[in-house]
Amino acid sequence: MRLQKLTATLLAATLLFALLLAGCQDTPDTPDGGGTTTTATTAAPAVTPSDWQQVTTTATVPTATQTPSTAPVSDLLGYVENADGTFTDKSDGTVFIDEEKSGATEGDLVYHLAGGIQDAAVTTAVPEGTAIGTEFKLFTSADGENWQEATLLACSNNQTANGTSTRTGYFYFNAPVSYVKVQLVNNACEITRVRVNNVQKMHHPYERVENRDAATFYVDAQNGSDDNDGLSPETAYKTLQKAATHFFGPGDKLLLKKGGTFVGNVTLQGLGLAQRRMYIGAYGEGDAPVIVGEGGTAVTLKMDHVTFENLEITNPNGLSAMRIEANHTGAVKGILIQNCYIHDVNFTDVKLFTYSSGGIHFEIFDKTAPTWLEDLVIRQNTFQDLARTAVYGTTHWAGRDGVSGGGWGGSAINNAVDDDNGWFPAKNVSITDNVMDSTQGDSVVIIGARNLRISRNFVYNAFCVKSEVLAHILATQGTNKAAVALWSLNCNDVYVEHNEVSYTNLPSEGRDGEAFDIDAAHKRVFIQYNYSHHNEGGFLLICGVESSNRISEDYVVRYNLSVEDATLAGQGVFMATNTTAKLDVYNNTIVQTGNESFGLYAFGDFKNYYFRNNIFSGARSSLISIGHGVVVENVLFDNNIFTDGAYLPTHVFYGSRFDPADTRGFTVTDSNRSVEVVFRDPDYTPTDGRTPDRAAAIAAFTPKIPVDGAYKTPSAVDINGDEITAPFYGCVKH
Repeated sequence: MRLQKLTATLLAATLLFALLLAGCQDTPDTPDGGGTTTTATTAAPAVTPSDWQQVTTTATVPTATQTPSTAPVSDLLGYVENADGTFTDKSDGTVFIDEEKSGATEGDLVYHLAGGIQDAAVTTAVPEGTAIGTEFKLFTSADGENWQEATLLACSNNQTANGTSTRTGYFYFNAPVSYVKVQLVNNACEITRVRVNNVQKMHHPYERVENRDAATFYVDAQNGSDDNDGLSPETAYKTLQKAATHFFGPGDKLLLKKGGTFVGNVTLQGLGLAQRRMYIGAYGEGDAPVIVGEGGTAVTLKMDHVTFENLEITNPNGLSAMRIEANHTGAVKGILIQNCYIHDVNFTDVKLFTYSSGGIHFEIFDKTAPTWLEDLVIRQNTFQDLARTAVYGTTHWAGRDGVSGGGWGGSAINNAVDDDNGWFPAKNVSITDNVMDSTQGDSVVIIGARNLRISRNFVYNAFCVKSEVLAHILATQGTNKAAVALWSLNCNDVYVEHNEVSYTNLPSEGRDGEAFDIDAAHKRVFIQYNYSHHNEGGFLLICGVESSNRISEDYVVRYNLSVEDATLAGQGVFMATNTTAKLDVYNNTIVQTGNESFGLYAFGDFKNYYFRNNIFSGARSSLISIGHGVVVENVLFDNNIFTDGAYLPTHVFYGSRFDPADTRGFTVTDSNRSVEVVFRDPDYTPTDGRTPDRAAAIAAFTPKIPVDGAYKTPSAVDINGDEITAPFYGCVKH
């Protein structure tokens, strides 16, 4: 299977899209090295403009890959093995234990680390039928004399290579302790491994990195043979399954010959290092190699510090194209997936309309010990015709107050004391410069992340669910019939920026259908510099649940252009329900004409929304509707302009009535103005829906006649990346 004409057009359009954005791009998102801190500002809660304050938030994103090191592998490891069997972390001097205890069946195992420890994981060989928690107990002490039994927080059962069963119990202490004692209570069990260390310093518990020279393995679907050694193009393997028998190490490469088709699912495992990455890609001349899955998941990647690029993956009867799994506990770092064509993943069982159906998904479900992805970059890929999502990520280790317990948006494991202690979301995730065309449901869903950047993507035709799938989910799966193009849940420091999102669908009897969603349990979210158009469900959904509202804080929506969003009757450009976090909506341009939808539609209680310095164009763009019984508090419209027939929001639809806004929780100041202004370029015609149109649309919807009187908002640049030097309205300065 090869790239079709549409895909070539999309790739070319994406490159053009990226070039048009060159003046406002952030630091290139590549996976290793240190971090670059970017700063953004937003306004603190206010009633009048004079009360605005500048609050700075930061997000660290991955920077350029380090130059490969020629030093021995042992010198590149993050820890040093000591003579007494302990290990010292090179970065901060923390001493920890990772000890093999094969055959230990009796006695107490006592460990002392003067620096203090905060967690322990103990692995035992488990006879059949052994109940969880009956093989051993764990005790902690500050002085080695007074002991307190620790609580088992998580455990996992594992099947070893020789067919025996093991069980790992994990214990986390909210405060560091100096002594740990493992006490056997079931002599039928054997302790096989004890790990004692600070939770942020988990290393590789099952595999040691071999100190050997890196190797390059070749796979040739046409001329190779699995009887070869795979170490040269002339002695290439024939199948990926043969290549996957290797456990890849630092600096190793796996190359697939161009023009070949590799059939069958494969799991690739290995451990790379920050300064000696692994590489999976192509060699030779011709079209990109094609991996064709046979149901399930085509490619499972259990690696870190690896680049995966220049390949085509399809799985016509499967669940997903690629799955990222953790190969060890702790931080699984430095995965880069780029320049791949991932398409035609369509499960045959319509019951499987799940988020993990589609392109790339990462799910951290291992319960051995805290595990999270860090510095994950997915960029410059094309996703097309997928079962549900293009990119989906979640974890069992990001439970916190309000989103825990394994339910919707929750995690099975909740150790969180606060966001810096016991909360283990993915960290530094960057999804940039991708084309996403025709996902049956959402395009990107990320649950549980810290420092998430979704930027410069072109997203088209999300929620294009097939009729037979929709009929089934309506009958059996409840909320699974809802989808939004780009959204996240339970995340801190989220930047959704410079994207073009268009033609998201809202099928009959479906739900949502917006371009963007700020869902429950977020802190510091920025929806900024995006161009959104013709999304049936609207521009933005702001959605919460009661239990997570005490977590949520600081949402900012600024410098976006929304054109003809909420094209279905009864929808709103902004859709709101059950949110209490402060939402600042400023310097956006909202264009909406000729339909029966609204500018703001609330179907659940909400409060603390501030609309300032926006342009509302078109008769419907500023109309507000709230459902009967919905309670609204502290919503401010201040210093906006209304043009091309837009109404001042002095009244709201409440059920079947048209009530004064101030009786329903809204404040509309005298600084809001209705103006007659030449706003749109009459000669502008949108390009084909599958082609990025960002630059032309921004130019067409730039006010042609300046309107004086706006006050400057706390931000540095407009939607084009141009420096803000004077007050103005809307997303782009005159």
